[in-house]
Amino acid sequence: MERRTPQMASRHSRTRLVSAGGDKKKSKGSFVIMLVLVNVLVLAGFIWKVMFPTTGGSAKSSVAAVGTSLRGATATSVAIPSASASTPTTKYTCVEPCRVLSNGVAMPFLLYGTAWKKERTEALVKLAFRNGFRGIDSANQGRHYNEAATGTAVAASIAKGLFTRGELFLQSKYTYPRGHESGSEPYDVSATVREQVRQSFASSLQKFGTDYLDSYLLHGPLVKKRLSPSDREVWAALEELYAEGRVRAIGVSNFDAHQLAELISFAKVVPHLAQVRTFASTGWDDRTGGVWKVCQEHSIVYEAYSLLTANRAALKSTALHAVAASRKETEQQIAFRYALGLGMVVLTGTTDDAHMAQDLFVAQTLNEAPLLQTQKETIRTAGMR
Repeated sequence: MERRTPQMASRHSRTRLVSAGGDKKKSKGSFVIMLVLVNVLVLAGFIWKVMFPTTGGSAKSSVAAVGTSLRGATATSVAIPSASASTPTTKYTCVEPCRVLSNGVAMPFLLYGTAWKKERTEALVKLAFRNGFRGIDSANQGRHYNEAATGTAVAASIAKGLFTRGELFLQSKYTYPRGHESGSEPYDVSATVREQVRQSFASSLQKFGTDYLDSYLLHGPLVKKRLSPSDREVWAALEELYAEGRVRAIGVSNFDAHQLAELISFAKVVPHLAQVRTFASTGWDDRTGGVWKVCQEHSIVYEAYSLLTANRAALKSTALHAVAASRKETEQQIAFRYALGLGMVVLTGTTDDAHMAQDLFVAQTLNEAPLLQTQKETIRTAGMR
């Protein structure tokens, strides 16, 4: 904007004014000159402020700028904001029955699993939210998950006022390159393991439109039966994100008991969560058994997945059917009620509206309608080999 200099009388005009008016005119002329000088000083101060503004700015503006740049960056170029600029201001507030992790963080009894949903992901996640789910399990792995579509469903549901970010528990995972279709990795495969983890994490934040996650997991160990140096590097990277306040809990997925115990032996932060494919044949434990015991010994919350699809025979057993009939519930509800009663968190990936409501009913009535001890024993041994 062009700034105009205030007009001042010419020397000829001022001389004529003084000679014509005597002392009275001289006094009036002095007043006018002083007034003009004041205006000039005020204008000079204004120009100085415009040309040399203060650089402090507000903290809120800085955080907003960081969030905008994060959401607009690519997976391989985005930098995770420092903890001082991006420590979460909202934290998950339990609005349903919750499990409390060893660090005091709360999470829902049930998480809605988003794997294998492909083009139906957005619609099904929205349906889960409408039914009452407030916990999401995802992974930044295009082969099995559509995390971007899950993020779209999250953003749309928040925009509709269904819940706030602080009322939602978001969990994602880092997956090694071998778990991706070549070229679809959300990170630079030539980067160090640490950088891969951080790039994948930043990509998940971008897809969810958030500046933190509630839980972040290593999707699985690199090799079977032991841990590799890469697994140690991944865990160190997760610990780093946790220390920065970028994620509120960290854990692992698909570890057996020996691998989990080995991780605990060197970890600076003991895993808060262990996500495990759960089998009735081992007494509702991992495939070979033992993870549940390690979790109990180290206050690690056990996340059970494939509770239904991995146990079709057990769910069809006459023993489980009898328990379900006596309680007027489905066999699937009985399996969930048993696992939740043990202290597990359960993932359910159902695509059926009615089944979503049934699963949530179990969580909401867990303490009101507990299983009898005899029923628990029947369920525990229903599929054991």
